[in-house]
Amino acid sequence: MLAVVFVSEAAWNMMLARLFSLSRARACYTRLKTPIDRVLGAGLAALGLKIATT
Repeated sequence: MLAVVFVSEAAWNMMLARLFSLSRARACYTRLKTPIDRVLGAGLAALGLKIATT
């Protein structure tokens, strides 16, 4: 089981490293970074409010 998890995680990280080594992917991420951060921040804030109100 540990070997399967290790191989899976290693493959995922290698795939992401390869993807973000491409200039087009980096440019797209740089352009969308602010909206992505805002959406995820709003989601975390909503989860925090839900936890605080329960």
